[in-house]
Amino acid sequence: ITHPGGARYLPVAFVSDMALAYTAADLMLGRAGAGTVMETSVSGLPVIFVPLPWGNGEQGRNAAGLVEAGGGWLVEDAALTPDKLGALVTEAFADRERLAHMAQTCRGIYPSDAAERMARAGLQDRVEVLLCDYRDLRGEYDKLVSVEMIEAVGQRYLPAFFRTCQARLRPGGKMALQAITIQDQRYRDYSKSVD
Repeated sequence: ITHPGGARYLPVAFVSDMALAYTAADLMLGRAGAGTVMETSVSGLPVIFVPLPWGNGEQGRNAAGLVEAGGGWLVEDAALTPDKLGALVTEAFADRERLAHMAQTCRGIYPSDAAERMARAGLQDRVEVLLCDYRDLRGEYDKLVSVEMIEAVGQRYLPAFFRTCQARLRPGGKMALQAITIQDQRYRDYSKSVD
């Protein structure tokens, strides 16, 4: 699709290969879950964060370091209007040098060498660092940690998510599950989409 102002974009309902999407993108608009913040940073992708308005402000805090360093913008959900978004996108693409600097800033915020750090710490035989979709994970593990995946997979996919986790845990294994909570009366509307 080509916008009357000349910008080209492709709306998609679901992306199964986020690494490819991050590589293809010049700018991202998204929520600010911990995984999203880390992935966009490590990918060097300038971003407009719109934290979920629920919870205790943790999504805003997730994005704060990257935003304060100059790698993106943070817009509260209630303040995001078409005009506001249009102004930010126009600002981002008006100065390609600034956009490139933002990308470099993003890459420098969080380490992307987790596996190498584990090896230097002598933990390579105890810790395995993987960057993959949970559905592609193979093998069995003593421990699994899930950070904000409940929000990311969406209610419709929760049974498959939990089946996958169960299949990957060794007998007696443990799983830590972290999630953002919301008020019960908001859950039905929230559960109609994925983050």
